Order: sequence, then structure tokens, then C-alpha cells
Amino acid sequence: SNPYIKVNTDKLYQYAQRLRKVNNRLDVLDKRLDKLYWNIGLKDLWNLIQADILTDYSYRIKKCAGYLESTADDFDKVASDLLRKL
Repeated sequence: SNPYIKVNTDKLYQYAQRLRKVNNRLDVLDKRLDKLYWNIGLKDLWNLIQADILTDYSYRIKKCAGYLESTADDFDKVASDLLRKL
């Protein structure tokens, strides 16, 4: 019913940037957790392993940020192509 599509690509880029910042913080946390392996006893090893597993979401976050940026780029390209043709 509505022939217009409005996509705020600036927001997509902002969300991607926020995800990348979260991912950077996860990387720092992961490195700190890796250093803890040498300083803990067997009793705390299971807790550390569980915490370390949670930092494995870094790959997914990177993938989501890349998707948002790629989508924003595609929309920007299509919009500029359409404007050029008008």
C-alpha cells in the first residue's frame, strides 16, 4: 500500500559501531580471562571455563556488525543510483 521505503542508514552504521565497541570490550575481557588460567586453582577452573565460553560470541557480534554495515552500504548505493536516474 505504501510505495516508499525509508531506511535510516546512519542508524545502521551507528548500531554496527556500537557492536564493534562491544566486541572490542569482549576481546579485552577474553585476554584478561586467558591470563587468569595461570592464577587460579582447580576449584575455580570450571567457573572460568564457563565465563570464557561466553566471550566466544565475539565472532557473532563481528558478523552482525558487518551485516549492518553491508546492508547500509547497499541501501546507500541503491538510493544514489535511483537519484542519479531521476
